[in-house]
Amino acid sequence: MDKEIIAKLIRLPVIMGASIIVAAGILSWGIYASRVQDDMLTVTGSAKRAVSADTAKWQANFSRPAFAANLKEGYVQMMKDQNAIQKFFTGQGIPPESISISSVSMEQIYKPDGGAPDQYILRQNVQLTSDDPAKMNELSKNIQPLIDQGIIFSSFPVEYYYSRLSDLRIELLADAVKDAQTRARAIVESTGKQSDTTDKVGGLMSRVA
Repeated sequence: MDKEIIAKLIRLPVIMGASIIVAAGILSWGIYASRVQDDMLTVTGSAKRAVSADTAKWQANFSRPAFAANLKEGYVQMMKDQNAIQKFFTGQGIPPESISISSVSMEQIYKPDGGAPDQYILRQNVQLTSDDPAKMNELSKNIQPLIDQGIIFSSFPVEYYYSRLSDLRIELLADAVKDAQTRARAIVESTGKQSDTTDKVGGLMSRVA
């Protein structure tokens, strides 16, 4: 008996909402069983699971304008902003090791007439990670204390992840095979060929599982 197994997996979304999000993994197996070459049955199985994010990542940045003549003062102000941001987030329960702040980057602002730049934007990126997505979501909405200190703070949407994706894929694979087996038997029964083909489908599915 010829057999061919075709597996397809659509990756679960790794970017999820703050609340519980339904994410579906679809796996398809082509199952073939026949008594002769012209008598072939094709069955597709699928599986779905609902999951909720267990990890969150939030990215933002803060900046300061600085003229060419006072870049030194601009860098001093950036250091003050960095210290204030670290103090704020640790005060909100974020461990220092979960707070990552990049070095200062400098962007030139050119004059409308095409002359040499005399002003710059100093910028640093901030990244926070947490295993409490709900807390991270709330924190991202409450940065007013930083704004009140005169910090130019720009926030991006929080990204949500599910850390057990690899394990879930294996579980979905097993569920998809079982679903294909159920479908195959139902189709065979509807043809009235249970006596021979059903046994072949069951045997093939057992070997696949």
